[in-house]
Amino acid sequence: MLHLWNVSDKEDIVDPAQFKELHASTGQSILYLYQALRQANKEPIRLVVVTKGGQFVKPGDDLHVEKTPLVGLLKTIPQEWEGAEVSHLDIEAEDVEQDAKHIAEELSAIHIKAEVSYRNGDRFVPKLEKSQYD
Repeated sequence: MLHLWNVSDKEDIVDPAQFKELHASTGQSILYLYQALRQANKEPIRLVVVTKGGQFVKPGDDLHVEKTPLVGLLKTIPQEWEGAEVSHLDIEAEDVEQDAKHIAEELSAIHIKAEVSYRNGDRFVPKLEKSQYD
């Protein structure tokens, strides 16, 4: 299943009430979709949620703070629904053909990554590395 609701331009947030409303609506659509799918399906699903500005990948990225709660929500779903595959795909949403190609590639992958971002045609995935305290 492909969710594209959050491929939108950045909102100009002018007051805390507007931020709260945007913050809630961004995640609520996913939460309600998950709840409905869970109730209707016995088998786990594959869900790819696409955003624009939902991940900070490199300097110059225009982060849409109202979309950032999605990351936590999307990581929670597979923990609650064994076998569910959920991916957060963040795109630039500037070249429709290129974005469609990237979305199709992610949808056709045998195993999806939890978080993927595309910038200037390059694919980015987060990873943890062993590190010592500085």
